Amino acid sequence: MNPWIFIVLFGLIEIGWAYTLKLSEMYTKPPLYAGINIILMIVSLYFLTKTLKKYH
Repeated sequence: MNPWIFIVLFGLIEIGWAYTLKLSEMYTKPPLYAGINIILMIVSLYFLTKTLKKYH
């Protein structure tokens, strides 16, 4: 699979976790946004890792 697809997905998910971090107000709001934020961070790192493995 083309690594550029992983880079685009990584970028979109980065936007998503930054937005959910804002919604959770730095983890002071209800745990829904914080949970989504943590999941998006993990998925984001997964796509970054896949991209780096393709180029390394």
